[in-house]
Amino acid sequence: MDGCAAGIKSRVYDFGLYLGYETLELATMGIRAIIDCVVTSRVGDIGGFARKLETMRNEGLISEIPAEIINAAFNAGSAAVHR
Repeated sequence: MDGCAAGIKSRVYDFGLYLGYETLELATMGIRAIIDCVVTSRVGDIGGFARKLETMRNEGLISEIPAEIINAAFNAGSAAVHR
């Protein structure tokens, strides 16, 4: 397991704590970072997030509907980062 994957469980827990303190923006940013980390660990650092997600779809690692959900979560995190 690489460094990214090894820390995911604790990161998810930490961001859950942030949710409890009503800091949804911070939690959303953290979830975005985790999503990007997991996707990159699967397909490599091959460019932007859309390209990585499309590669996962093309390789059969993920189907269309979960890809749309993941993309929406990633975009929400990106919006939170830029507010």
